[in-house]
Amino acid sequence: MNGLDGEIMVNGQSWQGMMPAHAEFLDDHAIASISTYIRQSFGNQAGPVSSLEVKELRRKPKN
Repeated sequence: MNGLDGEIMVNGQSWQGMMPAHAEFLDDHAIASISTYIRQSFGNQAGPVSSLEVKELRRKPKN
């Protein structure tokens, strides 16, 4: 939702890149739908993300 820039570690492998923030132009439902798709695709088996969860995340201060 808030984007990411710089190095991250995924499963012990280093990745360098940039993901733009989407919070300003995607609504809660769109972010929840995209997040749910990613969490349930590509071999992932995580549960869905609700619009309410996204709404609550927007209220938290950004780190």
